[in-house]
Parts: sequence; C-alpha cells; structure tokens
Amino acid sequence: MKTVIVLYFPVIHKGYLDFLDKNCEYPVFVIGDDIIHEIEIINEESTRSVLRDMRRLSQDDITRYLQSVYLDTRSISTLLLDNIKRINKYETIILPDDSFHRSFVKRFKEDLPTCIFENCFLRWDRMPTLNKDYVITDLTISDLDLRKFGLFQFVERAESEAQRSPDWWRQVGAVLVKDGSQILTAFNQHLPTELETYFSGDPRSNFNAGEYIELSVSAHAEAGLIALAAKKGIVTKECELFVTTFPCPPCAISITLSGIKRVFFVEGYSMINSVEIFKEYGVEVVRVIK
Repeated sequence: MKTVIVLYFPVIHKGYLDFLDKNCEYPVFVIGDDIIHEIEIINEESTRSVLRDMRRLSQDDITRYLQSVYLDTRSISTLLLDNIKRINKYETIILPDDSFHRSFVKRFKEDLPTCIFENCFLRWDRMPTLNKDYVITDLTISDLDLRKFGLFQFVERAESEAQRSPDWWRQVGAVLVKDGSQILTAFNQHLPTELETYFSGDPRSNFNAGEYIELSVSAHAEAGLIALAAKKGIVTKECELFVTTFPCPPCAISITLSGIKRVFFVEGYSMINSVEIFKEYGVEVVRVIK
C-alpha cells in the first residue's frame, strides 16, 4: 500500500521528529504556506490560530531542514496548491489528529485519497485545548479491577464528597490516600462562605468553560485538600489522590509539588492537558472507567 505523511510542521522540536521517526518508512509532504492561507480564506478558526503562532517557521524552511536531516533516507517535499494532485498517486495519507489537519482534509477532500488520523500530541491545537476528554493517561483501569484491589471505596467516597459541593456548574470531590488508608477528603467550595454565589452570583458565569479559570471565588477540591493537609501537618509525599474530575493546570502544579505520586480520576475534563505537568514530575495518572 502506498502511504505518505502529510504534516503541518510549525516549529522544530522532538515531538514532530518522533512522529516522523515513528512513521519512518513513508515519504513526507510538508503543508505549504499557500495552503495554510487557502484554508484561512474559508474562515477556519483552526487556521487563524496557526497564523497567530509566533513560533511558526515558513514551511519552505521546514522542508529544507527536514531534507538535510533525512538526506538520502526518505523523500521530503512541500505540498503546494499547484502540486496537491500529486497526492493522488498514494492510496493512504497519515496526518496528526488535530483541528488544523482535519480542516485541511475538509478543504481538499476531493483531491485526497484515504486519510488516517493518528492520535498524538504535538502542540496546543484548538481541538486538544477545548476537548474535555483529551487526556492522555499512563493507565486505564475498570471499577471492577479497583474493587479487586480494595480501592474503589475511595472513588465512591470522592463521588460522595462531590455531592456536598455547592458549586452550580461542576461538583468535584477528592480523597487523599496513604498506604491504603483514607487520610483526608475535600470538595470544591466557595469563599468566604459556601453561600457566596447566592449572595453575589458567580463570576464564572461570565465566561465559557476553561476561560479565565483564575477568576473564581471557588477553592478547588484538590487545592483545598492539599492546603488542609498542610494545616494539619500531614505529609502528602507518596500519597495517592482520588478525584472525580481531572485536575486543572493550577491544581496539577499543586499536586506535583506536594509529592503526591498517583492520581486516579473518573471524568476527563480539562481545557489544557495537565498530564504534561504530571509527566515531568513522575506523577502517574490513572483513568477509572465505570
């Protein structure tokens, strides 16, 4: 089967080179700047974000760079409007699965063979930024398996804690566990009192989910639990955290700096993937499938 890689390559970094090395047997077409501007004409939000990326190199420069890297080992070309029909000689093209590459396929679908989208994270494209289920985990485990290990009780307790939250939009519960024993519990709540939103309203209602997350009178369950541990003199290093909803980036930072070694979560909600923060600090991320 004749296969080719079609790739928007804005900046030289290891993620893109790893993607190419993973598919090392295939020739590569780098999407040219004139195609990027052609997609912009149809008012694709994903392309406007591409053009706002200050790191973006010209695709001609990227092509020349790749040609020097893969000299005599694979074919590297720039895909332009006047040569796009060259793709037709291939049976399949492989593209990263993000909003820009999907916009490319949508615009030129009549000129393209079978398209295969590969799930990988290369940059903060619009799709992974907004997709609440875009969470790359170290491990996925079922509730049945957790029951075998006697751990599902902590998921149930986190869900029970979440029900105590007065938050109008999203109730979150968290449980801190050490050596198989529950240490602390928490839920997201508002300050200075849990009735704050009834007195003054909720500033979050002015924004869409994920926008201006710092503008809130809510203490997130994870951050509140870590603060409570500090208040009580409880050491969080090597603990496990069970949380109903995947942590936001500020909570992910608090979790990593607190020394928590493993995070179990049920619902995959995050406007920015905090897994990268966890990965750098060696925090294992486990999704619980119910």
